[in-house]
Amino acid sequence: MCQECTVALVDSLPDEEGSAAGRMSVDLVEIFTGPFFQVALFRGYLEEQGIPSVIYEADPYSMMVGADAQPPFQRLQVSREDYEKHREMIDDWKKLVNSAAEDSALGNSEEQ
Repeated sequence: MCQECTVALVDSLPDEEGSAAGRMSVDLVEIFTGPFFQVALFRGYLEEQGIPSVIYEADPYSMMVGADAQPPFQRLQVSREDYEKHREMIDDWKKLVNSAAEDSALGNSEEQ
């Protein structure tokens, strides 16, 4: 028993699911690369469908400041298993996000 907090002590720690020994290797597939707001929109849709995803910086050193700053690009990845299972839906959603981005870009250029 711990003398400070009176908690029972154990001889060894149990294997935890989150420990390195208990982790599974997951083969990830990049399904989309774009500005943060598009990746977040896409990820939200995946979450609604129950598909877990991971977001990474596409180029962590590309952060710019000033008048020429562009939004940082991010990569959206899902497991290969989920991609194969939901490929048609993911590809359709990718087209939708790209189309919305193109419409937005056209609207911005018409305003200038």
